[in-house]
Amino acid sequence: MTDYKVNFRELKAKVGIDDVAYSLGYRLDRKAGVGRYIEMVLGDGKEKKDTLIICHPQDKAAQRYFRRDGSKGDVVTLIRENLNSFHVTGKD
Repeated sequence: MTDYKVNFRELKAKVGIDDVAYSLGYRLDRKAGVGRYIEMVLGDGKEKKDTLIICHPQDKAAQRYFRRDGSKGDVVTLIRENLNSFHVTGKD
């Protein structure tokens, strides 16, 4: 049996919260500004279902997110929260 080891530091340096958010259907909210923080919104232009505020958008390894309801995390947390949204199945 093959033992797969995941180095999460390397993963975080390659895949950012913004990358995962785009694949989940979020879009960049330019009205909120682009700088030290970016906002990504899920939903159409009229109705926002969710908003992620991402700090350090230029440094994928240092990216963190938070929501206005107080929840927060890193890319691994965001992936874990949305596992059922990726439509990928596998054995392990």
